[in-house]
Amino acid sequence: MSTSPFTRSGSPGCRGRNRDRRIGSRIPALVAALLCCGVVVGAAGCLRSWSGRPLEEVVAAAGNGEKAALRELVDRFGYPDPALAQQAWEAAVKIGTPAVPELLRGLERGNRSVGEHAAGALGAMSAKEGVDGLLAALGRKDFPRYVAAWALGEIADPRAIPALVRAFGDEDGETRKFATRSVTKFGPLAVDALLAALADPSPLVRRYATRALGQLQVKQAADPLLRLERQVDADVLLWALGRIGDTRALPLMEKTAGDREWRVRLSAVQALGDLADPGAVPQLRRSLEDPEWIVREWAARGLESVTGERATYRNQRGEQVVPYSLYR
Repeated sequence: MSTSPFTRSGSPGCRGRNRDRRIGSRIPALVAALLCCGVVVGAAGCLRSWSGRPLEEVVAAAGNGEKAALRELVDRFGYPDPALAQQAWEAAVKIGTPAVPELLRGLERGNRSVGEHAAGALGAMSAKEGVDGLLAALGRKDFPRYVAAWALGEIADPRAIPALVRAFGDEDGETRKFATRSVTKFGPLAVDALLAALADPSPLVRRYATRALGQLQVKQAADPLLRLERQVDADVLLWALGRIGDTRALPLMEKTAGDREWRVRLSAVQALGDLADPGAVPQLRRSLEDPEWIVREWAARGLESVTGERATYRNQRGEQVVPYSLYR
């Protein structure tokens, strides 16, 4: 499974927010009391009643196919306490296919937490029945689109590829990141769409398409990528060309290894190491004298990668050392 957008929090949908798990600590006492009675405050501020049954009973009834319980289980994705919301989410995922219709309704309810959890559950279940709903969610400005992008990758239905590639241009960086990860899960099935995206008018779409092609090490991408100089940021272009390993990229790497910007020089040196071709050795040796120590370190790494022999570099303290490695 690819990295989930839920891994940075104790509960799906928190997206790394440091939320207090004690129900009463950040909400008024009245609301805390209502929660204990099975009543919650909805997104618009109005009260919405639950059945009042303990969560365990709701889970058991939902597992037996009770429609009202399934709906309530999904509603509880919006519970203010993330630990309780996660319990409901885990139960829905365990129930599986019978929960899908309510999860699809959850995508449309207008409650961000419910929609976020519902999308994540459909992805965790690899529910192909959820593709159309997730594609619609991916295009909504009011939806946490990054979770829809992640879920579509988990489901791995090729119908999602065009929409995921379009999402490379999304205004939200998390959505772009998870769309890219999802597209690469399709492997060769995504190549044509990625190559076509190199001509997209959006610089973001071109950038993330370049990155995906490099991740997939698509050999036929070398020619179109070489024509993209100054149309895609140098760091990602060089990285992709290095991953692909086409020696025709060597002149571009050598040229950019002398760039005024040290980050560009670093990308060039790393790409030369990835290229793993003897033709990269002269430039890597020159880069051992770069003004920036991190560029010098990666030049030494690249030389070892290409030649198989350890190389030393001058670190930030002026000491001649070998690059650090966990495996030595």
